Amino acid sequence: MKKDDISKLISDAAATLHSKGNDGMKKYVGVEYPACVLYYGESTSSFHNGILEALQSEWGIVASIIPFYTILNPDLSGRHALKDMQTSSDADVKAFQRTVMNVQGAKNSNFFNDSTVLYTFCVVDTRGMGPEDFHDWYACIESIQDLLDGVTLKTLLIVLLNNSVGDANASSITQKLAEIYEGEELGPANGHLYEGVLLYGNQSWNKQFNGLFDEQVAWEHGDWNVLADVIMLTNSQYDATTPNFNAVSSLRRLLFSTRVHPAVTVALKQVEKPCGDIATVSLLHVVRQLDASFTAMKGVPLNELSVLQALGCNENGYFQFTDYLNEQIDEIEKNTFRGFEDGLPLSIESAPLTNTPDMGKLSYGEADDKTSGCLSAFVENNHLRQIDRVLSDGSNGIDKLMRERVTSTLTAPQLLSLSKSAWEQYIEKAFVGARAYDPKRLKVHDAIDRKLRQRVAERAHRCVLEIISELYDKAGQVEREFNALKSDVSLATSKVDPNLDNFYGKIVNSFCISGGLQEVQQLVFTSDGDRKTMIEAIRTKGLKNLFSYAIDRQNIFSLGFMDELTLRMADGKAQAAAQTVIGADLVKNISGQVAYRSIFPLSSQQVEAYLLHVDTNAVGIDRASSSGKLYSYLNKRAIPNGTSRVFLNIGRRDSASSLWFYALDTQHLRG
Repeated sequence: MKKDDISKLISDAAATLHSKGNDGMKKYVGVEYPACVLYYGESTSSFHNGILEALQSEWGIVASIIPFYTILNPDLSGRHALKDMQTSSDADVKAFQRTVMNVQGAKNSNFFNDSTVLYTFCVVDTRGMGPEDFHDWYACIESIQDLLDGVTLKTLLIVLLNNSVGDANASSITQKLAEIYEGEELGPANGHLYEGVLLYGNQSWNKQFNGLFDEQVAWEHGDWNVLADVIMLTNSQYDATTPNFNAVSSLRRLLFSTRVHPAVTVALKQVEKPCGDIATVSLLHVVRQLDASFTAMKGVPLNELSVLQALGCNENGYFQFTDYLNEQIDEIEKNTFRGFEDGLPLSIESAPLTNTPDMGKLSYGEADDKTSGCLSAFVENNHLRQIDRVLSDGSNGIDKLMRERVTSTLTAPQLLSLSKSAWEQYIEKAFVGARAYDPKRLKVHDAIDRKLRQRVAERAHRCVLEIISELYDKAGQVEREFNALKSDVSLATSKVDPNLDNFYGKIVNSFCISGGLQEVQQLVFTSDGDRKTMIEAIRTKGLKNLFSYAIDRQNIFSLGFMDELTLRMADGKAQAAAQTVIGADLVKNISGQVAYRSIFPLSSQQVEAYLLHVDTNAVGIDRASSSGKLYSYLNKRAIPNGTSRVFLNIGRRDSASSLWFYALDTQHLRG
């Protein structure tokens, strides 16, 4: 259970890095046509958040205009056959009609290049489906077209296939798809009800399983991103990175090609900024620095002056903490018991003292003698009893004030730098001055003031002895908690890339030298803290402040993945260029990543598509930038005859994706 909090800490830190890596995104990508996204079945809607987030990051406000609906019943019957995913509420068919048709309305025309066609993306998760279930969902488009009569739809069905051991049903689904294509029950022979069908499974051509159905993590890019990537590639406006618009036309023709091909599949490769690894390494080095600080503080015993200051005393033994109670002491002296002398009896021997107000001219001891001890008795039963009430106030009493003073001043390693007996000796020495002075020689009112302050010091002395004893034991627990935390972090970060470790270790070290961990140390090593306190301090003060730290005015943690890798490789004196490393990784063995399996071979890819951020300037692509160099590397690669290549210049800078599209025949669907 304890290791789970470390995993969450790393995950939260990675999410922060993910968002920082996309700070300052360029303007949003333009959208070609109005669109809607339909999820066939409740289970398919689990992909909604990932699709919506990706579209929001690239299409901006347009993503909020696009209707997203879950179809709960394939025949659209019943009051609750639809769910509006934008509002998370049930919807009837009339609301669905109205919302979908409105996206093509005049008020939205400025958002699109052409509003005459509605691109309709239908997604179906086939896990748990039999062939007939799939048949019913496939046919759902007929009901949708009837509802949207008069709207010109361009439909793409994205079928998610399951090859997992034990419940694989991909083969039965694709065979049913082949039957539908070749038959005439649904649409013409050798045709579909959809303009396009794309198949994507959780097992690749190379027999390896991918993460299509894994739990989606906000800061990670996974196979589930293929859905949003295909939607964006299909319906975005392209810029100068794809100068030949025929290539874009080739992509769209292939995706909407069911008159020629029964289906299309795609291979996906992604390269991203290693946010998880960076978060892991950063946490490791922050904890190492904290550990070194704990050891250093514990190894240097506090001197007497530091102890005095921590307890609220100055070097002369004056308990300065009484100054916090000046207002209450003045109230007791000048208001509550003002003129109390008038009521004190005088002894016969007190002549020539004629009245009690003249007592102010005497010392406390003399006045007490002349009142036969009534002065000291009155002060004890009134002034001192009243200050005792003040000191015992639960909400603002001396116990609370002294505890706050000690816990805010002394950390666990500082407490442990001395033995318990040494603390007791220092405490006795600190308060001996406050108790030793006899105020009887002072004038009456000065003596009363001193007595009140001595009572405060006496009470504080008792409190401090108890508090230090308690917190000393807690400090030992804090040390054990931190050591356990350190051990768990070490286990969680055992597989660290040496290059990342070295590069970010230097940054954390620089951050610490600049004083970046001072506040964190105070919070992590608070004398009454615990593991939860430590983790929260590391999260909200340590890692958060580190991720905003700049060296030479450059925040490394906000760099896009290409700039980050370029800098890191230069630091490690790597021979290869970043664009070569990333570019090669985006295409290496990609044909084996085709997310479909068949016994029949595939022809070459028909289209290569790349989604990445490319820096531009006044004359076009900034080829001197790291992203421009990656673009040039990919664009210069030789491709087979008949293959088109497109680049979609997206805003996000923390990743790049390559999608290679392949046409399938009915033989691929059947075996």
